[in-house]
Amino acid sequence: MPAPTPSPPITIANLTPPLLESISNLLAGAFADDPLARCNRLLEDGSPNETVVEKETWMKMWRENITTKLQAGAEVVEVADWTALTLWFPPGVKKSTFDRTTSPAPLLEYFDSFEAIKEKYLHGRKYWYLNLIARDPQKREKGVITALFQPYLERAKAEGIPVWLEATSEHSRDVYLRYGFKQVEEVCIGKGEVSADGNIVKGGKGVMVYGMIIEP
Repeated sequence: MPAPTPSPPITIANLTPPLLESISNLLAGAFADDPLARCNRLLEDGSPNETVVEKETWMKMWRENITTKLQAGAEVVEVADWTALTLWFPPGVKKSTFDRTTSPAPLLEYFDSFEAIKEKYLHGRKYWYLNLIARDPQKREKGVITALFQPYLERAKAEGIPVWLEATSEHSRDVYLRYGFKQVEEVCIGKGEVSADGNIVKGGKGVMVYGMIIEP
């Protein structure tokens, strides 16, 4: 079977409502159980731990999130009829800002921690930033992650530019290690306030996030 071919980049210039729906739908399914996304969603909504976050709630969040990131200069690539996607910030493109006065504490902790960590390891250099990767949990097509990663990793190597990402689970961290990423830091987000599965719990262990890099 031939390797899957990724789509051309989706940017703010060619984003359409159907494309935005497809992106948001895939992210809503892929991140429904992500502990970092869950704790921020519960805190923003003021919802109790027993809350089952509805898909449309996730969809609304992702529509806003993706639109803002593409407006800032990010690009999305999908593969195999929306089996998986990645969102990249090209070198020199700043990650979109957000309202710090209304953002939950774990989001601020995550942002501030990794801004400092990136400065520590990147020393002001330009870099490719793999901000999001999502895979449809119901699909089993092989080779989709390689299809999404390989063109960008090869491009970064040719440009002599590092690639950075943050993994929000041990499983995703281990996947990235197989593609040549090196774990350089780990941060426990929400320790004492958030459980490992993303619920709001006094004395909780927090959510582990892993900073990873490929040097050219």
